[in-house]
Amino acid sequence: NESVRFYLSSLLIEKDNFDCHFGLAMAYKHIHEYAKAIKILNKAKKLKKSYELHYELGILYILWENPCAAAKEFREAIMIDKTKIDAQLQLAKAHEVLGENDMAELMYNRIIELNPTNAAAYNNKATMYMNENLYFEAGATYNQLIKINPNFSQAYFGLGICFEKLGKTVDS
Repeated sequence: NESVRFYLSSLLIEKDNFDCHFGLAMAYKHIHEYAKAIKILNKAKKLKKSYELHYELGILYILWENPCAAAKEFREAIMIDKTKIDAQLQLAKAHEVLGENDMAELMYNRIIELNPTNAAAYNNKATMYMNENLYFEAGATYNQLIKINPNFSQAYFGLGICFEKLGKTVDS
């Protein structure tokens, strides 16, 4: 891969360049060499404190099927910048994967509190409820999502499933 070669040669010149380490890790991520990308980003932590580094490391751990390590990195990213919602969404998903749905629900509620129009938070929360067979709660969450974003088609689909599971019908 040309990008990998570029960043490796750049690191020969500037071995402590954070951007070269980060770029190399992203090049490895792009070619699905997650273990190498993780190793490089963990080295880069010593060079600079970075929201993007911890966020990407969390994503890599998810891809590498290590949700516990991913959750740790997403928490680090949030500590650096509490205003960015993407790490919070990913942390909530990691809690779900770990079977910590109460914590995931708290995270989704916090995200919605911070950003009441975040459709992804509502959708993820409703999907989590569906996976737990909590169709009433899922339906209520899909209704909230439809109120803030009437064009979010997944919400209507999910709401339809909730109605079916609850034995309800809707007039056209």
